[in-house]
Amino acid sequence: MNQQVLTYLPVISPVATLVVVMLGVLLNNRHVDTRIIDVIRHMDARFNDLRDIIRSESGRLEATLRLELKTEISSLRQHILKLDQRVERLETQRLVR
Repeated sequence: MNQQVLTYLPVISPVATLVVVMLGVLLNNRHVDTRIIDVIRHMDARFNDLRDIIRSESGRLEATLRLELKTEISSLRQHILKLDQRVERLETQRLVR
């Protein structure tokens, strides 16, 4: 029986080694998959935070720009009104002469 085991040992040894290596790879893969999922969750949380920050900043910027635009439009209307008054005054001066 010992002689028989010694004959099959060169065949059994690589197969046993292969089985041990495959088990190690599978167990290590589970650990790596878990770590990758953790990294993906962390990245998703960071991207959500960044998205919220960008939305709030863009909303604040939009409100500021609207206020500035309203102010500029109001100023332009006043200038146009003054120009209209000057044109009317010049036209009436021409008519008076």
